[in-house]
Formats: sequence, C-alpha cells, structure tokens
Amino acid sequence: MNWEFALASEIGSREKQQDRLAVFTSPDGASSMAVLADGLGGHSDGGRAAQFLLDVAERRFQSHFANHPEDLLRSICTACHHGLKIQENTTGEVSATTGVLLLLNDSEAHWAHVGDSRL
Repeated sequence: MNWEFALASEIGSREKQQDRLAVFTSPDGASSMAVLADGLGGHSDGGRAAQFLLDVAERRFQSHFANHPEDLLRSICTACHHGLKIQENTTGEVSATTGVLLLLNDSEAHWAHVGDSRL
C-alpha cells in the first residue's frame, strides 16, 4: 500500500518548540514509521528529549525494520528511556518526553505510546 504523510507543528504561545515529529520509510519502501514526541516542559530541555526519541526511532527502524514490530517498538521506547536516564546521571539534568510510535506495512498497523500522548 502506498501511504501519504503530512506533518505540521504549531509552537503556540511558548518560547521554545519542544515537540518533534517525523516519518521514516524503510529502504525497500514496504514499511513506514511515524513518531510524535512531546517534550515535557518544566524539565531542563524537553526539546532535546523529544529529538532523542526521534533519533533513536530512526536508527532502530532503519537498521531493524524487518524485526517483529512489537519488539522494535519496545526496543525504541526502552533505548530512549535508558539513554535519557544515562544523560540524567551524567549531567544531573532531567529531560523527558512523551512518545507515540506508529509502524505501518501493507497489511498491519502497530503502535506504542509512552506518557499521556496517545494515538
């Protein structure tokens, strides 16, 4: 199936945009992944955490897109969580994000969410 995606973001009245969104497509074009990360305000840099989730998702999706979807989604969420905890332990700064991941192929859709963002 051919999917068509559009992305939009609005900063609203905030000083900084802490939200990130992206769509990645597998090299063979058979699968796509949409990611929404809503960086948490009140922490040191929600935008950095949101971008970290997108970076982790892209790397794992591009290198492991053929794996079982549930395992891929779980590994992205776990790797992001661990990476942000390592950063917190190293710098003492807490940054956090919610996340929504949607994995599509020709016949299935799989999704995951962390925090209060939902599909």
